[in-house]
Amino acid sequence: MKRRSIIIVCALLCLAVFRPGQAKDKKEKEPLRLEIECATGAAGFGVEGRENTNLIFAWVYVEKADVSIDVIKEAAVRGILFRGYGEIRGCQGQSPLVATPNAEQQYADFFNAFFAPGGKYLEFATTLTTSLEVFKLSKKEYKVGMPVSVARGNLRKYLEAEGIVKKLDAGF
Repeated sequence: MKRRSIIIVCALLCLAVFRPGQAKDKKEKEPLRLEIECATGAAGFGVEGRENTNLIFAWVYVEKADVSIDVIKEAAVRGILFRGYGEIRGCQGQSPLVATPNAEQQYADFFNAFFAPGGKYLEFATTLTTSLEVFKLSKKEYKVGMPVSVARGNLRKYLEAEGIVKKLDAGF
């Protein structure tokens, strides 16, 4: 009897410490912590972006500083789509392309495919350099970024064609 209760207690402790779903939780992609700001007028980037493009600094907050350029491009496109950026250093701010609240959840299937590794989002972002700027914020957090040009006009046309955003002339 005593032996059976010891085995049960050990089994419960093992389940509490080593949850069966624990490995799956770690594999799930965490939401990307990002920030974008206008790069026009910043040191070394004094020119305006081409027509229908936004020249921005895209930043991600990560635990390790070795970030791929595709992650920076994803942050840039996500920022243009869902956040926009404010006016700074004489640069005109931009509102987000997708103004509908919760659009990312509403069109989850579309955006999951759009932002998949090697996804369509890469067609709308171009990096201007190959070197990343890295700032160590704490023991386990880095702010990593680079200037990116996002083809806002082409991105808007694509989203209009897919039915994600309304055409600009739809209200007239």
